[in-house]
Amino acid sequence: MLLRMVFNLGDADCNDVYWGAIWERNTGEIIANIISSGDMKITVEAISKQHIDMYKSQ
Repeated sequence: MLLRMVFNLGDADCNDVYWGAIWERNTGEIIANIISSGDMKITVEAISKQHIDMYKSQ
């Protein structure tokens, strides 16, 4: 499966960090959102149940 990701590096002056999205390249289906969720904190929010089930911790 080919994925594509776009993200923003954030701004150190206001303590926000990476934010963006990950989607399946061929279908455009959103797989996950990358959220700047607090002071220097990132949350990856999985959208696709199908893809969550395929995840294997490294």
